[in-house]
Amino acid sequence: MGSKNIEDLISNRTYKGELVRRFSENVITLPLASHLHVLSKQEWDIAQQILEQIKPNKEKLPKMTFLLEGLIVCCQCNKKMKVVVEKRQNKFIGFYQCNKHKYRYEKKEIELRVLGDVLREMSLHLISVKEYKFLKPLAKKIHVHIQTFNSEINHLMDEYAKLMEKYLTLDDIKMKRTLLEQCNNIRNKVDDRRERVNQLQIMENNFRLNAKPVKEVDNFLKDFNNYSDEYRAILLKNVIAEVKGSKQSIHIVYKYFDQILGGRDEIYAK
Repeated sequence: MGSKNIEDLISNRTYKGELVRRFSENVITLPLASHLHVLSKQEWDIAQQILEQIKPNKEKLPKMTFLLEGLIVCCQCNKKMKVVVEKRQNKFIGFYQCNKHKYRYEKKEIELRVLGDVLREMSLHLISVKEYKFLKPLAKKIHVHIQTFNSEINHLMDEYAKLMEKYLTLDDIKMKRTLLEQCNNIRNKVDDRRERVNQLQIMENNFRLNAKPVKEVDNFLKDFNNYSDEYRAILLKNVIAEVKGSKQSIHIVYKYFDQILGGRDEIYAK
């Protein structure tokens, strides 16, 4: 007989002459006839005292702030992961786990990964703000270059169309070959200018980031380590829509796609 069965047996009130019945939330205790009493009240009380003494002390679980509670969901069932605390080698460890699909993340590891990604995004934004502040005149020049290249592309395409039109009317093979070479040269020039325009547009878009006060973001990054877990949890709930987890990968989905933080980041993949 297991210890749990023995405990149930000793704490069974029937042996002291009471019949306990539960009806939904109501508990009714009915006295039994005296000849059905196995133990006297004194013997019962002594047994309960001994039981309390030999019961293992249930250690209170420490209070843990789960920064991603309510944010992290299972990719497969789309349900929020449960938070659990377990004791291992005299240490309490927190986990986020999906009970249905039987996998979990250690609290400390995944929170460090998510916080690291948030801070990295904010650091990148800070760098972009500084670039925007000091290189704004260069951004105007880039815009002028883009317009110039687009104008050249339009001019070259008009010239290309005229040559092709002339090519179709000729019968002389030698002349057609010459025109075809000219058309190919024009196409190469157009491709070259389009590639330059693409590169310049990428730079221009970086300069168009929504500039926030540099000092405000800078101070946040310096002071972050001194913030409490409660404050960090509020921060994450303000910038993250959800964290989607699976056995293979973890993705952060940010709330703000066109502002300080944006898009969807993969922070872990097996």
